Amino acid sequence: MRTRFKLFVIAMAAASPGLAQQGAPSSMGPNDLVRNSNVLGTTDIRNELPTAGGGIGLPHSAADVTRSNDIKKAELQRIREMANLRRGEAVSLAGRVKNGASVPPGLGAKVREALEGDIELWRHGYQASDKHWTAMRERWLRAPDSLTAAEWVLWRAAWFDERDKLVTQSQSASR
Repeated sequence: MRTRFKLFVIAMAAASPGLAQQGAPSSMGPNDLVRNSNVLGTTDIRNELPTAGGGIGLPHSAADVTRSNDIKKAELQRIREMANLRRGEAVSLAGRVKNGASVPPGLGAKVREALEGDIELWRHGYQASDKHWTAMRERWLRAPDSLTAAEWVLWRAAWFDERDKLVTQSQSASR
């Protein structure tokens, strides 16, 4: 699961040039990282991303505790903006389905995958706990064949309604 998350973060950063370039040295990338390990002597491990853990996130991510608060806030805002763009797309598509648009059967898997990404963006953009994130994944990411493609489109839009309620509740509780 962690590998899938890392790939998602990398893909998200690649999709947003500003996010990928924010604070990252231009001459160094994840494939340039070299770490020494003394487990069985000294070895060089190449092509490995640092793992998130012990309270420190991936370098230059919103979870990186070594970054300044202004940079973290700006990055969280970008994640939230991306999530809201995806929300608009989901709601628009659901509206078309409600108005009778036909949905090709193969679209269901893509919509489910998009929903999984939406839940990840919610997790990181609003800093949801692992427990809450796991509960949302279990509830919203049903078995792929459990819904038709059209139902997946409507289910994804319903997720955003739920997400908006969660965000509103979270903001009300923090005030």
